[in-house]
Amino acid sequence: CDEGIDRTICRVMNNEIVALTAPNIEDGMVSWQVNGQSYRCDSKISADCVNGEKAATNTIIVPMTGNDGDTITITANTNTVNKETNQAAQLMRTFRITEPEVTIEPVSGAQKKVLGAYEDLDDDTPISDESSKVFTTQEGQTVELIANLYPGFLNQQDDAATYEWTLNGEIYSTDKSIQFVPDGKTTVGVVAKREMSMDDRWAQNQAFGAQISDTAPLTFSASVQINIEEESLAQNKGVTGFFASVSQNTPFYLLFVLKMALIMSIMLFVPSLILSVGKNH
Repeated sequence: CDEGIDRTICRVMNNEIVALTAPNIEDGMVSWQVNGQSYRCDSKISADCVNGEKAATNTIIVPMTGNDGDTITITANTNTVNKETNQAAQLMRTFRITEPEVTIEPVSGAQKKVLGAYEDLDDDTPISDESSKVFTTQEGQTVELIANLYPGFLNQQDDAATYEWTLNGEIYSTDKSIQFVPDGKTTVGVVAKREMSMDDRWAQNQAFGAQISDTAPLTFSASVQINIEEESLAQNKGVTGFFASVSQNTPFYLLFVLKMALIMSIMLFVPSLILSVGKNH
């Protein structure tokens, strides 16, 4: 939790166990609070915690429990007194319960479809608006995709989740990333499963009173559609002739104008031809 928004509010999952350590201070830690309530960590929870008179420790272990969006603020009060304010030093960290998610991100060979662009209110530089559900690629191109977990710290854990990828509904891989060559329009899906061992679930039950059902495995999924760009399709199908050449080398909007001009010409020519024939008779 040291990058981006996590520097301010650290995102964690429900029933996640978090260890917090405060800096070493000569006078030692005095007390900890969780959401304003006194909190102690003893040896039943961890060897890093202590019992009895030495309950003031630099390390505590806290279960993060609540509903999606709930915040948990942990405060460490120390004996060190600020000479300017004459108040004891206080360290604080805020956490937010967040539902885990998985997204599919392109690594190479494909890119997110551009839907448009907009300008930031504080900057005139245009920002591309990209789809998270539709990617584009070239005919015959090898595409590499990766499953990205949220909150982001999960991506730093090798055993954070297991994966099951599908291509057009067929199971394809169980790795974190995949490579393949799309054949026409391809639907890619991934299901991520985060599962704690029974030993860990039992430990949470004994140390923190967490129900076994509350620590059951979690599954979350995502899917994207990969389209082969139209220009690539036209070139590889060997379309010949004037209109094929125009479609390959003319921007879409100009091609649209040409089509509309042709339609308008026909609409104007046919009635005049009919009137001309009628006058001759």
